[in-house]
Amino acid sequence: MEDLVSGSSAQPRAPWWRQALQLAALLLPLLGLILRLAFPPPVPTGRFLVYVDKPGPGNPDSMASATILLFKADGQYAEYTGFVADSGKGELALVPGDSSTEVVGTWRQDGRTLTARRRRVARPTPYDGPYLDPLCRSSMVEYHLVGRDGVRDGKTVFQASDQRSFAGWDEYVSRAMSSGASCSVR
Repeated sequence: MEDLVSGSSAQPRAPWWRQALQLAALLLPLLGLILRLAFPPPVPTGRFLVYVDKPGPGNPDSMASATILLFKADGQYAEYTGFVADSGKGELALVPGDSSTEVVGTWRQDGRTLTARRRRVARPTPYDGPYLDPLCRSSMVEYHLVGRDGVRDGKTVFQASDQRSFAGWDEYVSRAMSSGASCSVR
C-alpha cells in the first residue's frame, strides 16, 4: 500500500526462513568453489591414464597410436607413446617393435595442476639434432585434473584405464631410465 504522507509504498518483509533460504542459495555455490579449490581431487596415482588416437592410414582397425601416462605416488612419472592393439577382450596391449618413445621423470601437484618434469627420453632411434631432444626442450608438462580419474593436457584428455598392467611396460620404463637420453643441459 502507498503511504499517503510520504508517497512511497511499504513492501512487506519476507519471513525469516525465506531470507535464510535466499542467503543459502547465494552462499552454497561459493562454499562449493572454495572447497574444490582447497581440496582438489586426488591424483589418479598407480593407474594408467590412456589417450588412444584414431587408427592411422594402413593400420588395422584394432591398432592405433596412443599415449599412456603413469603418475606414481612416490613422485615418479612415466609416459609411453606408441601403438596399442585391442585384444578383442576390451583390453589394450602395447605393440612390440621399434615405434615407441618412452619418457621418465618426476611430478608434483599444485591444486588441480600436475607438473611433470621429463628427465630421460628413450627413442627407437636416438635424436641426433643440434639441440636437446624435442621432448626435453619442453621438459615441463602441465596436466590438469579432470573429474576423479583423468588429466588433461591442452585439448587431450587422458582417462584412467581399468587395466592393471601392460605387458612390456616395465621393460620400456627400465630402458628409458637406463639408456634414455638425459634432458639435462650439459
